[in-house]
Amino acid sequence: MPERLSTRTLSALGWSYFGFGVRAGASFVTGVVLARILGPKPFGQIAAALLVFGLGNLLADGGFGSAIVQAPELDDADIRFAFTCQVFLGLVLTAICAFSAPAVAVYLHDSAIEKVIQAISCVFVIQSIGQTSSSLLRRRLLYRESQTAQVAASVIGYSLIGITAACLGAGVWSLVAAQITYCIVYSAIAVFLARHSWVPYWGQPRWHLARYGIKMTGANILNYGISNLDKLFVGHAFGSTSLGLYSRAFNTVSPPTDAVVGTWQSVLFASSSRAGGQIEKLQQGYLASVSVMSLVMCPVFWSVGVCAPSVVAGLYGGRWNEAAPLLRPLALAMTLHAIMALSGPMLSAANQVKRELYVQGLSVLLAILVFAACVRYSAVMLSWGVFGVYAFRCWALSRQALLLLQLRWRSLLQASEGGILLGGVTAIAVWATDRIVSSQLRNPVAILVALFLAGSATSLILLALASDRLLSRNLVKVLTQISGALPSAIARPLREIDRKQAARESQLGPVSS
Repeated sequence: MPERLSTRTLSALGWSYFGFGVRAGASFVTGVVLARILGPKPFGQIAAALLVFGLGNLLADGGFGSAIVQAPELDDADIRFAFTCQVFLGLVLTAICAFSAPAVAVYLHDSAIEKVIQAISCVFVIQSIGQTSSSLLRRRLLYRESQTAQVAASVIGYSLIGITAACLGAGVWSLVAAQITYCIVYSAIAVFLARHSWVPYWGQPRWHLARYGIKMTGANILNYGISNLDKLFVGHAFGSTSLGLYSRAFNTVSPPTDAVVGTWQSVLFASSSRAGGQIEKLQQGYLASVSVMSLVMCPVFWSVGVCAPSVVAGLYGGRWNEAAPLLRPLALAMTLHAIMALSGPMLSAANQVKRELYVQGLSVLLAILVFAACVRYSAVMLSWGVFGVYAFRCWALSRQALLLLQLRWRSLLQASEGGILLGGVTAIAVWATDRIVSSQLRNPVAILVALFLAGSATSLILLALASDRLLSRNLVKVLTQISGALPSAIARPLREIDRKQAARESQLGPVSS
């Protein structure tokens, strides 16, 4: 990518992760507080409602959000067409969701879910108003503005409204109020920051947007199905309380992963769409992204996996202990999910969504078969089935990206080996710490703090001592290209790492992709 685009991409990533850090902190604290106040069942009921909402939300966008970001050229008629379609879909889905609520409640064996779904259905209309503006912010790489909207909406919706309502005894309705408030605030801010015409478009359909949007919607629906079929099986087979335990275990690891990966995906997609098909730059960007994800995800989620009981007890208290066996395989699956998710933006930017559709379709069929078999035994067995499906999906979708970018598996393994090494050593250190401190301390929160400190210290020490071995060559090359935009405290060590790796590469000879 040209230097200007690389600098803009760095700025977008910086603001994205600043916003993510604020939102993740607020979301984490809010989730822990609400879980301790409400217990498993309300979380199971809202999880059931969000299953319907999540699927409808993909249809409500119609794929036009991604089409706006990806389109090489965009005019006012394109924007009006996308906005008109999104609002229309929002109205239709609100009606469908409200009328289908009784059937969903019967399927999940909980009559209270009906009113929860009906109440939350209004979100489709609210959200549709801000979707076009949000896509315009991403297209322009204005991630500071986008993150401002998300941070404000998260803090007001979940931290303020959600916790206040829960403390007043609102139960599951505190979660409903939080979700609705989040959508209202985010849509209002997005519309203010990226204004466009609200005049409905009644002219010739903009087929270039519609065709791309349909393909993206298909891919997103299949992706959503893989991510949520497990909850449908658990809710139907074991009821709201078990669904609450499962969804809390899943949400302990999934939202942080989605926030890190989703932010990276968004910027990678936008920057790759603007890269003009330069294959070497796309290869370098993809492999550097794989390196970053493995370095971030492997230490965190492998550590969570090896000491899941201590994590659950420290975060949520004794009422949630049954979630611990569910958490272990789900945490391990997140590392595979993170690597897999980097393939989507590359395929989408190259207008090769059909490759993703093919893989996601196979994954959905596999998930149905695996989950149907596993749910006959227990929710824990099903969570291991999730791990197996994610492993297949990671292999199949990464293969498509490698074929597109003319890369070999060896390149992918080399990009991720630093993260694998860092994750393995860190997980061993955290596991050993858990064995030691659990025999000495009785306070679950104190144990969790000790594990966090042990994992953080191990990772930081390894990075300080062996950064030239842990950071992949592609990642260092990308960072040195934009070193002028980095603080000198980072740029100087980075250039030294680049010098060491270049010297080692000259001795061994370049490794072919």
